[in-house]
Amino acid sequence: DFREESAFTSWVYRIACNHLLTALNRKSEHMGMTFGFLEERVSAEAENTYPLTVSGPERDLLLEEARLDCMQGVLACLETEMRIAFILGDLYGFTSKEGAFILDIT
Repeated sequence: DFREESAFTSWVYRIACNHLLTALNRKSEHMGMTFGFLEERVSAEAENTYPLTVSGPERDLLLEEARLDCMQGVLACLETEMRIAFILGDLYGFTSKEGAFILDIT
């Protein structure tokens, strides 16, 4: 029940997070990525990469794609709760207090 202790959107996100955590726990979800494996993969890719020879919007697009690939790799290395906390704060702009409420942690 919504008790007006926080913003309505925080309450809705909490319900959504609880649903996702329950679904993931049922599937025993684990992406199997580690930071060590990610580091090895990035190092191997760096050896086979050529300098960017494009400029302007095409260069910006390639850089953004690389940034998103790195972000996805880092998120895959995190435990589910840490991944959700990062996403709530970094992508949705929630404060740590709101994030704690949503994740039902102190």
